[in-house]
Amino acid sequence: MQTAKIILIFICCLCNTVVFSQYPSYFSYSIENGAPSNEIYCILEDKEGYIWIGCDAGVYRYNGITFEHFNSPDLTARSATGLCQSPTGRIYGYNFNNQVFYIESGQLKILKDWNYPVNGIANDQEGYIWISSAVNPFKLNERTLKWQVVKSSEHVSLGGNTFTDNIHSTENGNVLYHNADKIIEWSNGSEKSYSIDKKYSTVPILISKSSKNPLLIGILDGSFFYKKNDSWVIFSNPELSSLLNGRKATSAIEIDGIIWINTHSGLIRFDKKSRRSELLFDQISFSNCIKDREGNYWFTTLHNGILRIPAFAIRGWNAQSNAFENDQFSHIASDGQTIFFAGTTGMIGTLNSQTNQLNTFEHELKSDFGMFYYDSIDKCVYFNKMNQIFRYKNGETQCVNFNARPIKAMMHTNDGYFILSSQGMYFATQINEVLDSRNQLSPEWFREIIKSPFSNNLFAASNKGLYELQKSNGKWVKTNQIFQEKQIISLASCPINKKIYFLSFEGIIYALSKNGNVELIMQIDTQIRATQLKVHNGQLYLASNKGILIVNGKTRNLSLINKNNGLSSNNIRGLVFSTNFCWAATGKGIQKIPLDILRTSKIRSRVLFRDLRINSKSVEINHTIQLNYNDVLTLVADGLSYNSNGDFLFAYRIKGYSDRWITVPGSVGKIVIPKLPSGNITLELKLIDHEGKNSENILNFQLKVIPPIWERWWFYVLIVLVVSGIAFMISRQRMLVLRKKQQIQLIQLQLENELRLTQQNALKAQMNPHFLFNVLNSIKGYIYENDKKNAARYLSDFSNLVRKVLDMSSLPSVSLEREIETLDLYIKLEAMLLQNEFSHHILIDENVDVSGIQIPSLVIQPYVENCFKHGLRHKTGSKELNLHFSYDDDNEMLIVEIDDNGIGRVASTEINKENRAEHQSFATGALEKRLELLNHAKIGVVGVEIVDKFDGNGNASGTKVYIRIHV
Repeated sequence: MQTAKIILIFICCLCNTVVFSQYPSYFSYSIENGAPSNEIYCILEDKEGYIWIGCDAGVYRYNGITFEHFNSPDLTARSATGLCQSPTGRIYGYNFNNQVFYIESGQLKILKDWNYPVNGIANDQEGYIWISSAVNPFKLNERTLKWQVVKSSEHVSLGGNTFTDNIHSTENGNVLYHNADKIIEWSNGSEKSYSIDKKYSTVPILISKSSKNPLLIGILDGSFFYKKNDSWVIFSNPELSSLLNGRKATSAIEIDGIIWINTHSGLIRFDKKSRRSELLFDQISFSNCIKDREGNYWFTTLHNGILRIPAFAIRGWNAQSNAFENDQFSHIASDGQTIFFAGTTGMIGTLNSQTNQLNTFEHELKSDFGMFYYDSIDKCVYFNKMNQIFRYKNGETQCVNFNARPIKAMMHTNDGYFILSSQGMYFATQINEVLDSRNQLSPEWFREIIKSPFSNNLFAASNKGLYELQKSNGKWVKTNQIFQEKQIISLASCPINKKIYFLSFEGIIYALSKNGNVELIMQIDTQIRATQLKVHNGQLYLASNKGILIVNGKTRNLSLINKNNGLSSNNIRGLVFSTNFCWAATGKGIQKIPLDILRTSKIRSRVLFRDLRINSKSVEINHTIQLNYNDVLTLVADGLSYNSNGDFLFAYRIKGYSDRWITVPGSVGKIVIPKLPSGNITLELKLIDHEGKNSENILNFQLKVIPPIWERWWFYVLIVLVVSGIAFMISRQRMLVLRKKQQIQLIQLQLENELRLTQQNALKAQMNPHFLFNVLNSIKGYIYENDKKNAARYLSDFSNLVRKVLDMSSLPSVSLEREIETLDLYIKLEAMLLQNEFSHHILIDENVDVSGIQIPSLVIQPYVENCFKHGLRHKTGSKELNLHFSYDDDNEMLIVEIDDNGIGRVASTEINKENRAEHQSFATGALEKRLELLNHAKIGVVGVEIVDKFDGNGNASGTKVYIRIHV
């Protein structure tokens, strides 16, 4: 069984294909994906960068997102062709019913006075539109829109008509057209005639669209003429003639020294410098082509719509070139001459980088590849399938190791093979050596191995970091480990700057220098999953799921090459390099990419203004645009970025107001800005393409946004005035309040002063000189009578009364107890003056708290004094005075009842009138003033009621006084 395994050889089946053709990748615009038609006759890029097409459905303008139709009710046929742009910017063309039209300011207009068949249309630099027809050549004055027949003595007339077919204008404005066996050329109003073979008198001739010197091509026989001196001579090129033979040419265009001949069975590319020709897409019928300002090639077809090729120099072998049925490729290698590649189904292929010959072989073992390595020592390709190592050489495959591991990478040195697998790294002296613990260098999962650019050591990428291998005593050993526990995806050596670059699983690129320093180069976007890192001429190239990522080794600038730039797929699985090319294994074939294309700076995109609307109404922009703060501003713009294939953004900002650009998808077309800041502002609009690059231009719009009422200057002035007015009113009111308070305070002070004055008057009343004099005389009488006991007692009472009155006169209120004590002293002294005919009683109810109740000082005494002065002193017989103190709980009121049996107020008044000259009392007036002051702050503090008493006969029997004091 073992012997059988050893001798088992896998050979390939017969060679499946031998392919020489390689096609560029293209984007297709057809009815299936939004184009107006599959039958396209002509194509034009105008001065602004729009793409115009004439097709069986009419005239359309393409902005990279949508096809805009231009129509008129005056058209009698839909199909349109012959599109050209005059120096004034008008687009001219004609339809198949021989109507000539032009498009200006978005309107298609018919030239109504044209009645002849049209064979071709062109324009010069003098303001004329030229038309070749079966009748005569004509030209149209653009200013007057008047036609005139182009007459020449060189014209050949047939049956009275000057038949002209193909017509063309050069870059300098010269106009050439075909008439019989002549080519007529007009320049600055003068003509020149060139004779050609008479057999072309009735055979149509194509005049190539060239910037200076056009070529002539016979539509039927494929003859080729070029201008030499003053004649047209046959151009001999067997290769080109062979390709033209049997193919009907529809148009010829010269672009950058390449003649593109569109035929009904393919596209012929002729290089004028190298004289080499090639036929592309021979199953497609082509009609016209252009190259736009971004470098895209646009090819119109009669059945397949439009093909846009981003980069014609990027070629590929894929389904478009009919090279592969299943074109998934995972590995690629090279010996410098031949490119080796492997497919996901197990297929192996070779591609000669010089002849572009491609060969594919079906390997019998249908399995994916684990490793694909070109061995420059053994001159073969080693690959791994199902834990076995195979060798591919000279079109044959052979199993060279039946018991290998799941191998990921390999390197052959002069002393053996380094074999890296997911089960460890091994060193075998022979390729068929069993891989086990005896030759295992390390057990980690390894992915790649390279030679060091600054030593004889090796470096290997693993899931545990970057390992350095050194030969010691004839054996390879690990000497250094960088970034332990970090997964390294890929690594590459750069001999130019003597560095090792390696890529971690987080998408970070590092550089390791000779001195062992590790430098972080950059962090790749998280959406990009790079699988392989290569270095070529100091540049870093990464194969990723988003295309080829290129990092400049010096500036570290980043660029990305993907489908938008001409690749057939963004899924790049592997890269190799030859002298002038980068070769890529992709998800859709093999790509051949010129390195100069990767280094070429592309023309940036443009953003073009179409309309500005305020609340859905279009406005002119020849001056500052005025709008209200709540108006909705809508910008309608076109983003011309064909390389982005619709994957671009519009970005706008308010200059000076915010540095942040607000982005919207390019597909929206209409950019709605609902709210703008007030004042004079500048609105900027730009385009950001698929690579994140800004457009070459930025649109600026000067706007004046009228602020709302609450933001206008007069509103602020009004607010200031209103606030000032309110503040003034508040201040005035406050001042009035303060003044009123001040007046109240002044009145209060005045009242207090008056109250003090009344207290003093009350004091004067209590200290009545007559009373004092009478008391002192009575005491003196007791002394003279030698009644020392009464004299001492009354003198003591008198001194106590004076002291108490003086003390109480300075207090606003005193306790009822003190007031009663003072009253008792006063009554006793008054009683002394009335001899023994007087008696008095002071009655206090139990609910009266004499110590807790506070009353105004000396408020009761004046009424007691009046009892003596006006009632009791003038009475004969017994005299009585009774004081009754009670408390009203409901009203919180002290009630003082003073009752005497004097002569009454009427009799007292008569006596006082007689004595007015002798005595004037001010006690009563002072008392009334004091009561008024006490009741001013709070009404009803003290109330007095005087009741005259009468006996049964109506005679006065005394006076009763009720004093009510709120406590």
